[in-house]
Amino acid sequence: MLSVHDVVVRYGALEALHGVSIDVPSGAFVAVLGRNGAGKSSLVGAISGILPLSGGTVQIGGRRIDGKGPTHVVRAGVAVVPEGRQLFGELSVLDNLRLGAYGNTSVGVSGFLRSLLPKQPAIEAAVVRVLDLLPELKELLSREAGKLSGGQQQMVAVGRALMADPAVLLVDELSLGLAPIVVHRLLEYLKSLNAGGMSIVLIEQNIASALRASTSAYVLEGGVVRFSGPSSELAHDGKILNAYLGVEEAA
Repeated sequence: MLSVHDVVVRYGALEALHGVSIDVPSGAFVAVLGRNGAGKSSLVGAISGILPLSGGTVQIGGRRIDGKGPTHVVRAGVAVVPEGRQLFGELSVLDNLRLGAYGNTSVGVSGFLRSLLPKQPAIEAAVVRVLDLLPELKELLSREAGKLSGGQQQMVAVGRALMADPAVLLVDELSLGLAPIVVHRLLEYLKSLNAGGMSIVLIEQNIASALRASTSAYVLEGGVVRFSGPSSELAHDGKILNAYLGVEEAA
């Protein structure tokens, strides 16, 4: 489904990714783990089209999507739940959801804002579909996104990404700033989406939670893939966990 092959990302003279390759089969739940500075954010930027590649390719379904910009990536079937959620705090939850669909419609984001988020039938149908997947959002639709709890905001961010009807959902630091019980509930939602056939890529520092939810995992360190394999294998590989993630076992 999603193939990242020998990707190189540079910031001027600094090379952040040194030929990273990751494969996400259709219907897979893949965790990408690493400490701060390991290259996880650069990988997200490379896949999402925000960062230009200095080498390598990103493909979905055998078609290259690198070098064409974030809107093309969304239309190709990859949606991102960004680190820190990045909601429009003064807009309602409903309007935040609608903004998630602009990349898959004939109305660009500037058109949305000029028209105060017009109620296009396709967009409203997408809202209904997302609310079926995330029913907890139904009671929040009229509330300002910026006044929600962290867990509620993360749910809105997931819902906004789902508005694009992606084949691959890329989730960056789901657990950031959230209580463990909230993280557990959000991961259960992701697992239910994955059970429905959606491919999930979870970029995460919460090692134990990510390995419990995923079926396979990659470990990044210094812009290089140091491990790839089943999540269950990594969870009990103390040498890899300690060397590259700073823990001895993913309890």
